[in-house]
Amino acid sequence: MRTPFRVFQPARGANASASASGQTISQPTIVGVMTQALRLDRRCKVLEVGTGTGSLTALMAAQAARVVTVEVDRDLFQLAGEDLHGLENVRMLRMDALKNKNRLNSELLAVLEEELAGGEGRRLK
Repeated sequence: MRTPFRVFQPARGANASASASGQTISQPTIVGVMTQALRLDRRCKVLEVGTGTGSLTALMAAQAARVVTVEVDRDLFQLAGEDLHGLENVRMLRMDALKNKNRLNSELLAVLEEELAGGEGRRLK
């Protein structure tokens, strides 16, 4: 699976250090460092809370078995979806990951249960 070149470019409508819809956008070099630090492999399943523009999502998808990514902001969800569409190992959810400050959203928990059910020896990162 190839990672689109544009994931290394600043987000459309924002330079790399600006914010879109009130969300901070990480510098492309920081996104690369974060991806390397994860040490992902094809056994890993990743939960990403805060899809943003999808740059980190695309990089993780190129290395992991599966990425479940959650974004609450409608505009960012749509923007990321344009670039992530077609990546078969990415599942995008538009919702708040938290039910309250101490609990995950029950819909998200159900999705995680479903995603983790298959694939012996895989681990969630």
